[in-house]
Amino acid sequence: MEPTLEKPQIEDIFTSDFEQNKDVIFKNDTEAVKKIRLEAISSYTKLGFPGKKNELYRFTDVRKFIENSGRLVHQFHPPKITQPINEVFQCEIDTLDTYDLMVIDGWYPKSQPLFQKLSGGGIAGSFSEGLELYPDIINEHFGQYADYKSDALVALNTAFAADGVFAHFSRGSKMDKPLQIVYVVTGKTD
Repeated sequence: MEPTLEKPQIEDIFTSDFEQNKDVIFKNDTEAVKKIRLEAISSYTKLGFPGKKNELYRFTDVRKFIENSGRLVHQFHPPKITQPINEVFQCEIDTLDTYDLMVIDGWYPKSQPLFQKLSGGGIAGSFSEGLELYPDIINEHFGQYADYKSDALVALNTAFAADGVFAHFSRGSKMDKPLQIVYVVTGKTD
């Protein structure tokens, strides 16, 4: 008789991924951001992964999706994408003039400028690079608006946010055109 392997509990999958990938997750973190990430993963551990009994997720069975996939679908290393955004995504509105940013599988590709100065005093670019270039701004805002202490998915997002888009606008600033952020999900797990 073949031994049966027990599937790890969903909570253990996420905490294990966090522990095994701290070097990537904490790569550019300030001490303040690192502290919030650790608080967030601790909150997640206490809250557990939300199921249908949780009022906020009553109609969204996220647990079933994750259990079927068998692990966290998160890339801990940036994808090797070298194409500029206009080769990956074409807006179908010809007359729409925007500042364009792209995120692929949670990572800001190095094929686009790491930061753009926007009209009216705004900046936008890689969250990972922003941790190095604008630590005071990120320290002031990271983990402050979505409640990672009471929502397990917000806690996971806070703990695992390794890259993505960082945008900051001075109070009262007015942009001359919109900021368009294109998220591309490839579905690749390696």
